[in-house]
Amino acid sequence: MDENGWVRPEYANSTFLIFVRQGNELFYATTLVENDCAPGDDIFTNDLQIALEK
Repeated sequence: MDENGWVRPEYANSTFLIFVRQGNELFYATTLVENDCAPGDDIFTNDLQIALEK
C-alpha cells in the first residue's frame, strides 16, 4: 500500500493485505507478498506471524 492508500501489487495473485480485527472494526496491519506459497501453508503462516510481530 502506498502513502496515498492505493494498492499496487507487484505480483498478480501474490499480494495480500492483512487486517486485524479489534471488536467489530478491521484495521490495516501490513501487506505480504508471497509468490512461493499460499494462505494456510507453513511458510505463509510463519511469514504472517513475523509480519504481525513488527
